[in-house]
Amino acid sequence: MFEDYLKDSKYFYEQASSEEGDEDLSRRYFRAAVFCAASAMEAFINFIGSTIETAGTLEPNEIAYINDQVLEISPSKGLVESKMKFNPIDGKIKFIIKRLNVDVSFESDVNWNHFKDFKKLRDRLVHPKDTEDEISVTEYQSKLKYGLNANIYLINKIAAKVFTKGLRKSLLDLTID
Repeated sequence: MFEDYLKDSKYFYEQASSEEGDEDLSRRYFRAAVFCAASAMEAFINFIGSTIETAGTLEPNEIAYINDQVLEISPSKGLVESKMKFNPIDGKIKFIIKRLNVDVSFESDVNWNHFKDFKKLRDRLVHPKDTEDEISVTEYQSKLKYGLNANIYLINKIAAKVFTKGLRKSLLDLTID
């Protein structure tokens, strides 16, 4: 699904960018593009979590973290139980990058910084403080461009490490110039 969401995000970005004169419609398309780009990253990380779980390449507690679970010991049952515990997407991405030795620097990689800025935009939309969308079309366009590109970059880097090959060219071509 993450591939479809990346394609959807690019489509909505292009629609928003072509809506000159109708800022409300542009914002509507940009919001859809942000939600699709954010969902693409979430879907990809869920896919990676499932893949790693099937392969058994990490410890059970590490797999649980990626898959939004926590393992707890139930002394009365004598069992280890899995419980739901939602973890932030940026934390899961950081963990995967560090644990699998993906070549991304949190200090100096511009794409990591663009991802963090994009996540802030996504968070502003999902957890709004204002009653109306006051994000300018220019801000949407800029942050989404860099955010979608950063998502594609990070997904490609992680995929190359987990699957020994990166994304297909058609997905890499979704980057915005």
